[in-house]
Amino acid sequence: MNVEEIKQKAEIAEIVERSGYKLTGRGRYLTVVGHDSLVLDTFKNYYSWNSTGESGSVIDWVMNREGLDFKDGVRRVCEISGLPAPDWSQVNVARYAAAKVKMDAWTVAAGVLSLWLQRSVPAMAYAHARGWSDGTVKAETLGFTGWVDWNAATAWDDYEKLAKEMRDTLLLAGVDLKHPAAIALLGKKFGSAAEMQAWQDEYQIDPVEFDSRWLESKRVPGLLGRGMLVYPHFERGKVVYFSCRSVPEYAEKAHYNIPVALGGQKQRFYNHEWTPRAEVCIVVEGQACAISLGQLGFAAVALAGLNADADLGDLFKHHKKLYVALDADKAGKTGLNAICEAIHPLVGVIQLPKNVRAGEELIEIKDFNDLHQAMIKAGYDEQTQASQVSGLLVNSISYLEIRAAEAGATQDRTDRDTLTLQTLQQYVKLDATQRDLYRDRIAQALKTKIRAFDRLVKRLEGNQEDDKDKPGEYVSCWGGTFEGWKMEYVYDPESKTASWAYRDPDGKLGTAAYLDLWRGGKKVRYVPAEPYEFVHSGQIRFPSRLPEKTKDVKELLAIINAFLRRYYFFTDERYAQLISYWVLGSWFYDACEAYCYLRALGPAGCGKTELMKRVTQLCYHPIRSSGVDTTAVLFRTIEMFEGGTLHISEYDQENSDTENSFIKILLDGSMRGGSVNRLVKYTDENGTERMRPEGFRTYCPKALDGRKETKDDALATRCITIWTYPVNQEVLKTANIPLFVDDKFRAAALTIQNELLRYRLENWQDNFPIDNDLDVDIRVSPRMNQVVAPLRTIVRMTGDEIALENLNSLLREIHDQERNSQVVTSITARVVEGLWKILITPMMFKEGIEINEEGLMLVKTGYVAMVTNDLIDKMNEVDEEDEENKYKTKKGLTARGVGSILKSQLSMTSIRKSTGFHYVINLPALVGQMTTYLVPWQEDLAMMLGTIRKTDIPKPMLKLAEEYEIEPVIPAGYQRQDGIL
Repeated sequence: MNVEEIKQKAEIAEIVERSGYKLTGRGRYLTVVGHDSLVLDTFKNYYSWNSTGESGSVIDWVMNREGLDFKDGVRRVCEISGLPAPDWSQVNVARYAAAKVKMDAWTVAAGVLSLWLQRSVPAMAYAHARGWSDGTVKAETLGFTGWVDWNAATAWDDYEKLAKEMRDTLLLAGVDLKHPAAIALLGKKFGSAAEMQAWQDEYQIDPVEFDSRWLESKRVPGLLGRGMLVYPHFERGKVVYFSCRSVPEYAEKAHYNIPVALGGQKQRFYNHEWTPRAEVCIVVEGQACAISLGQLGFAAVALAGLNADADLGDLFKHHKKLYVALDADKAGKTGLNAICEAIHPLVGVIQLPKNVRAGEELIEIKDFNDLHQAMIKAGYDEQTQASQVSGLLVNSISYLEIRAAEAGATQDRTDRDTLTLQTLQQYVKLDATQRDLYRDRIAQALKTKIRAFDRLVKRLEGNQEDDKDKPGEYVSCWGGTFEGWKMEYVYDPESKTASWAYRDPDGKLGTAAYLDLWRGGKKVRYVPAEPYEFVHSGQIRFPSRLPEKTKDVKELLAIINAFLRRYYFFTDERYAQLISYWVLGSWFYDACEAYCYLRALGPAGCGKTELMKRVTQLCYHPIRSSGVDTTAVLFRTIEMFEGGTLHISEYDQENSDTENSFIKILLDGSMRGGSVNRLVKYTDENGTERMRPEGFRTYCPKALDGRKETKDDALATRCITIWTYPVNQEVLKTANIPLFVDDKFRAAALTIQNELLRYRLENWQDNFPIDNDLDVDIRVSPRMNQVVAPLRTIVRMTGDEIALENLNSLLREIHDQERNSQVVTSITARVVEGLWKILITPMMFKEGIEINEEGLMLVKTGYVAMVTNDLIDKMNEVDEEDEENKYKTKKGLTARGVGSILKSQLSMTSIRKSTGFHYVINLPALVGQMTTYLVPWQEDLAMMLGTIRKTDIPKPMLKLAEEYEIEPVIPAGYQRQDGIL
């Protein structure tokens, strides 16, 4: 739905009343009690507040009352009127702009055509012959196309006079003369087929609707010069369509409608008396009938060649008394059922008289315009004519009663049964009060006893199902895949009710309150689980509806990306794109073998929790949690809701060593099949309560935020980590980033969730199409490759190779940063650094290193522990304000602890001597360890060579420098000493 459609469908009267104003008056113009100068034009859907100079549409009213910008004003109007939110995509905005140009052009053109009608004596005579006064002609803005006799020598001059007047008027109004709306009026001759094709492409004209004859002649015909009466079809004061009827003076009876390629589909015709609040409205077939009724003071809508559609039901909601009067021909009788069923069972059906006597003449009546002309010919004044029409309305019979009488009067049993069923199908559409009013008379017309009638109604409604149709089992759940049906839970926060969005085994999408499926020869009814406070309060969020159309993957990613950048400040916008992939992937995680976690780390006040909170609102079934929730709460929540996206805030509040069950859930939960087992109670066949193991799933996307790394390196390998930093408030204000999420944010997020729901239903499959050759990067760890493979697949689906390379590049940076962070801050790194300090410091080398007869360097674990603890103490002094990130434990490293690290982590062998255990230093292996743990050994060794006498440098260090060709480095300002080298 675009903005122009919203302006038309949202009633100004309803919007003003919802703002707290009381309306008075009847008909087209309404005023407001206490504010006489505030006038509402319900025909144009427009307001004018004369005393203040304020005026505008429904959107302007809301914007001015609530202080909103244009987009928020449109959304607010939709909320009040119960209309779907507008589509702000570029394509839809372009369509809206094109529709506005068309309406503006045609509204201007209607004035010119009306003027031409006044000038044409034959055309005005024809209008008068239809029974219409000059006032009616003006009120309906009836027009004339002008007339060109193409057999005359002056044909082109005559046509050019008409075209010039229309062209000049359109140009003055700023209309593009190449626009299809202008060409629909003027016509156009193209120089070549290529020129015509270029015009089609420029204005995005549907080639399916393009007449092949136009291509052959290279000419698009226009409206001008046809010698026809013009009916402008108005909606809210704007012309949305033109239809024409030939004037007998110029041509035989013929009709003309603007071609679909130029003007879109046909539109209904509303006469000048029609307003949404007209108490009485009559639905007719032709425009002439509606105009005649308008002259007599009755609001009328002409179908104008359109079939029944769902929108006709809105007329019954608008008008207290609604009637149908179709033409008394075969087509009218055939279409009556469809029209009435589209409107309402209680719509009144008018029976026109078969003929009217005018003097000696008996005039046959086929429609209201015939009746109007006949009454004029019979000498009735307009008051009498209006009374005659009112009498027809009073004597009308509801469509429901007509169907019931028809069924009751049918002798053939089979036909009677069919008609009875059709009547009951209409009856069950009534509300409770209407049923009470019509129950007895419908049963009587059907010639059915009341008890039998009630039983038939109940059975038709499904309140009394046959045993063979009654479900043998009821299953209440939160979604899943059953018997080939993919079911997704949909929750309407307004009504607080749930339903299904589904994909059937044939790939068709739809919605339903419940689904009856056959399983093992038994009908099973799957109903959505009853929502409760956890759902109502938003602790878990479900989509609210299934959109009609699917967006492609590129458009969805662009929408997600724009949303994230609108609501969070990214210092590097690549992270917004990366998170967009992660959000989309969360809707397919259950089709993947593994799925990575999204983690935000940083100090307090840097926005990490806000980032995760805003990201997860777009994800599949976002569930709120925190680091203080018990493990049982986490895995039971995941199991209950059939998975989802778990947001765990401050996850690092728990002790996160490898024995902790909280971390185990996180470690197991990144892979399909991950679960935890617990003993649960059950009752056996003898009624005895027993215990048995039961598995609870842990696999689902998880969004984590915390202040520090965990001690378990394995968790980091399952995460994409975003490091966050404090941002100045002025920066956020300049970027227009809100501090808090609000209803506007939640509504926008829910709209995106709905779009993603449809994309999931249309594209979900058992196994996500991951290519082990393409979705692997050897420059990151195997575990990261495993868990981020779905993100690479999503990018490959867009076909954007540059985006894929950017993703891989960013993942490498994140991997390296994560690895460096873990390496630099680990205890093993401190031990390696301590061991190197002993080797690089001559005095420590003499005290801590022993070289045996075989030339092996031996080191005492106690000495390494002392040096390492000293390093840790100095690091803690530098970072003394950050109590959480101190490297040293309360008791410090012991000799035994260091020995364990040297043996298990650094693969050093030990020799037992009388003075205790010594470890053999393998210098080349130590170089590898120092490279891994980012110890700058080459720089240290170069500095040693440049500042220490050669005679004081341990020989193993000189040999190491020679082997790696390390050159001495003398610090700036350092005073060289003689004989240093």
